[in-house]
Amino acid sequence: MKSTNKISIITVCYNCEDSVEITLNSLINQTYQDFEYIVIDGKSTDNTLNVMQEYCKKLKNVTIISEKDNGIYDAMNKGINLATGEFIYFLNIKDKFYNNHVLEDVVPNLEGNIIYYGDAIMKKNKKKKFPNKITPLYFIIRGMICHQCIFAPSNVLKNNLFNTNYKYSADEDWLINAIKNQKIQCKHLNTTICYYDENGISSKNEEKVFEESINLKKKYYTKIFSSLFYAKCTIKKIRNRLLNKRLKYK
Repeated sequence: MKSTNKISIITVCYNCEDSVEITLNSLINQTYQDFEYIVIDGKSTDNTLNVMQEYCKKLKNVTIISEKDNGIYDAMNKGINLATGEFIYFLNIKDKFYNNHVLEDVVPNLEGNIIYYGDAIMKKNKKKKFPNKITPLYFIIRGMICHQCIFAPSNVLKNNLFNTNYKYSADEDWLINAIKNQKIQCKHLNTTICYYDENGISSKNEEKVFEESINLKKKYYTKIFSSLFYAKCTIKKIRNRLLNKRLKYK
């Protein structure tokens, strides 16, 4: 019999009062409501906390924490430590569920010590469909699965929190470690999970993301594979620069 265990949904936020509505409405409108909702606010200096509290009145089983943190992954770790559900899902501000019955479609299929992942809608409404099987080499050849598509067992996250030494890639570090070292099984859900906002912190710091990602690959892969990833990223950087120049002079 498939599980209908409670899931913990975590949102981390900081100074984003104008973006709360789109994310919270997508959660409030879910047909499945048997979840725990945890908000970790980084001591916002605008009206974020008040807006969040107002919307959360429409939900049950809500925990809101507002205190300073040491970055997004530190905030996510706080949420993980508070979570009581058997599975954890991160719903970032500006992201939203694909439709109103995503949780109803997904939660009954969550069982065991398995990392589940679905698909996403990216910029320009382009669908990002992830493969049915994820191996360690996927992160060299293709890249990362956005964590807004992932439903992870709570115990796997609690036993291996995000490494806060990484500012941009701690979620990737966590997933590679889970698959490569801990041998945790991953299972693809043939379901579109979310609209994913690509204008987050990583998009504004591409050079630093590139450097951190290279160092991350060196940690887990042999020199030949990390060099392959470096070459792939370098080609991508050059292509993006050429494209930006074309757009600039049009």
